[in-house]
Amino acid sequence: MNPQNTQGLIDHLIRALPAPRTSGPQVLALCGWADTGKTTLAAGLIEALRQRGWHADGFSTDSFLLPRPQRQALGLSGYDPRSLDEAGLAQTVAQLRQGLGVDVRPYCNRLGRQLDEARRIEPAELIVIEGIHALAAALRPHLTLSLFLDGDDAELAQLRAQANQGKRGMDAAEAVRRIPAELADYGLHVRPLQRHADLVAQVDRDYGYRLLTVATGLT
Repeated sequence: MNPQNTQGLIDHLIRALPAPRTSGPQVLALCGWADTGKTTLAAGLIEALRQRGWHADGFSTDSFLLPRPQRQALGLSGYDPRSLDEAGLAQTVAQLRQGLGVDVRPYCNRLGRQLDEARRIEPAELIVIEGIHALAAALRPHLTLSLFLDGDDAELAQLRAQANQGKRGMDAAEAVRRIPAELADYGLHVRPLQRHADLVAQVDRDYGYRLLTVATGLT
């Protein structure tokens, strides 16, 4: 498949989803390297589904990360599962699947921590969970469909460096300093999780997506 834009990938995901059900929400996970477009993809998918009459919502696993200063003090990157409150994340998803609303504090990249004000998420027909840890072991039993976004290390490093300056306010030197160690942690902790994904897509530095694994119903 030739690279496609975000909307093309959204259309594929929608076709792969089962019809809405009444027995509880479906849960779709978007996992992979940071700054591969997961947040943009999740927002576009939620909006597209709402336009089709679905009740859809979502949140990021970043809401359950330790604050950046604490991670750095512990010598942990955001790719290390020890940087995540996995139990809290799993409990939040379980509550949504039980028909209960939850409060989630969005993560701010510039501050490196969660915002003080929480966002209310009510039960929906589809919950989209995006983030580095969206395929964590405690989440996988809850998932209806999952997509893993990967790429060549050089492309991933370029995307990360751009975002470190644009989203996180780092200077050019700081933006690239931790990337080699982050790639090592990503390869150790996160990239192996793609074997659990229904779909795998490669992203390039222009945010073109190439599907490598195609789920039933995708063309």
